[in-house]
Amino acid sequence: ALLILVLLVSLYAVNRQRRLALQGSTELLEQRVLSRTKDLEIEIEERRKAEQNLRDAQSELMQTAKMAGLGQMSAGISHELNQPLTAIRSFSENAQRMLDRNLLEPAQSNLGEIDLLTQKMSTIIGQLRGFSRKSSGERILVSIPESIEQALGMFQRDIESTTLEVSVSVDPDLSVVTDPLLLNQVLVNIISNGIQAMDLIDKPRVTIVATLQQSGVVQEGISIRICDIGSGIADTVIQNIFDPFFTTKDVGLGLGLSISYRIMESLGGNIAVANKDTVGSCFELYLPNG
Repeated sequence: ALLILVLLVSLYAVNRQRRLALQGSTELLEQRVLSRTKDLEIEIEERRKAEQNLRDAQSELMQTAKMAGLGQMSAGISHELNQPLTAIRSFSENAQRMLDRNLLEPAQSNLGEIDLLTQKMSTIIGQLRGFSRKSSGERILVSIPESIEQALGMFQRDIESTTLEVSVSVDPDLSVVTDPLLLNQVLVNIISNGIQAMDLIDKPRVTIVATLQQSGVVQEGISIRICDIGSGIADTVIQNIFDPFFTTKDVGLGLGLSISYRIMESLGGNIAVANKDTVGSCFELYLPNG
């Protein structure tokens, strides 16, 4: 009986030691899990902040590229605003002289011309404000004809005062769910790039064709092709055309096409470029529906 009691006591002591060891291991494991969880939470928060900082930096870079684009077009913009201002001054002086001579009908005609010119200036300023505005990231149903028209409005002086010909082929009802400001920025960048590529062409021409991309009866998205008749893009250049800070121009940061590429990616689409069989090159934008 004594031997059995001794064995029982020994077994109890062994089991107790095992329980204490297991409890210690469990507590250590729990501490490690809590510590690792805390480390992961810190790491996730740091990564979230880094991703937000990256998005903010990309947004600022896009805005900087917009402002740089406006700077490059500043001469044309100044002309677009100065021309109607000069005309307004002339019409107002004429109207004042006519009123002094009690010539009411001609004076009213001059005032009507002033009204039309101020509307034109308002349209130009509205286009500039729309282009320079930051995107909210909201995606809405966007009319493709209207987007193309707004983008071309930034080059109205080139179209009116030079031999530049612009041909647009697009269904008036064609639309896609996307970010309108970002799409507008890409269109302006690509059209500007095409116009600059034709500096030495006597009769430059930009062709824009937008088509519906669908599978059966389901609309998948839209494609926009923007082509010029310049000298094309050299094979040694075309593979790097969307790289940041890559440029073949004497002036410029080399960010326009790179940012356009990033924007198309952020919209779930893509952008590609190829030389035409004859002359010039084509950029093709694809945007999914939504």
